[in-house]
Amino acid sequence: ETGEIPFSCSMGMYTGKFIVVEKTSAVAPAQKIASSGGTCGGAGGTCGGCGGGVQNKNLVSGNTATVASVTGSQTNDTKIQLIKSVYSQIEDVSPNEFTVKKGQPVKWVIAMNEPPTGCMRNMVISSIGVSQPMSQSGETIVEFTPTEKGDLWVTCSMGIHRATIHVV
Repeated sequence: ETGEIPFSCSMGMYTGKFIVVEKTSAVAPAQKIASSGGTCGGAGGTCGGCGGGVQNKNLVSGNTATVASVTGSQTNDTKIQLIKSVYSQIEDVSPNEFTVKKGQPVKWVIAMNEPPTGCMRNMVISSIGVSQPMSQSGETIVEFTPTEKGDLWVTCSMGIHRATIHVV
């Protein structure tokens, strides 16, 4: 049977279609099929839904929160450092740079303005073993306790840099 068969990868990042022709037909050279979405920040593929879609996004400019503004509640004599962001497919995670204290628990609350798609379905801090599925609505909560000073890179499941958490 002739016709078109649409396809996409499991994350919705690459989409296209197969054109099925009769066995005896001559086929013209392949045409480039226009893709939907922008390019991921350095991934080089189409962003059918990685969530960010912003290439070479500046992760620092005007988009930071400091430890003084994020120190939060008290639980069993241990201060929980509360940091907050908002997620949308166009703006990604905002703010996306924080400073927290080593040895104190961190609770990162991300308000979900839109459901994440593609590789943004997981928020990853690989250096400390965190992989948190993003909620489709409401809030996503990421909790961890940093044990070493330095920078924690927050990425999507494909490893694209989305945020930085400075541990002091």
